[in-house]
Amino acid sequence: EQVTFSTLEDWRRRDEAGIRYYSGKAVYRTTFDCASLDAKLRYFLSLGRVANIASIKVNHRDLGVAWCEPWRMGLPAGLLRDQGNELEIVVANLWCNRLIADSNLPPEQRLTWTTSNPFRADDALIESGLLGPVTIQALPSS
Repeated sequence: EQVTFSTLEDWRRRDEAGIRYYSGKAVYRTTFDCASLDAKLRYFLSLGRVANIASIKVNHRDLGVAWCEPWRMGLPAGLLRDQGNELEIVVANLWCNRLIADSNLPPEQRLTWTTSNPFRADDALIESGLLGPVTIQALPSS
């Protein structure tokens, strides 16, 4: 399914059970402009906070995976354009929230199966998704 978020938010805070308990990947896409690019600066994409791992593409170029703080990726020189930059971030979370949700269901309705589930129905859900804020940062070139 496809859902449009108007702001970045924690999946566990959503009303829809399919998002709140979701385990897997979600794709975030947007476009942005950089009107005042300066060749004397190095640019970075900061993701703010991520739960739990993110792969990043800017203008269709794969920049790799951010898997820990500072959740920031260097942008190669010349990659950014004044207008119409395309950003794609694929975030994957852990399956804890799905296991917690399934603990509330009869076995025949569960979506997951594991030999050992350490989670219980009353466990707190964990943070999931792209939490941001996502920003472009600039530093002087060394």
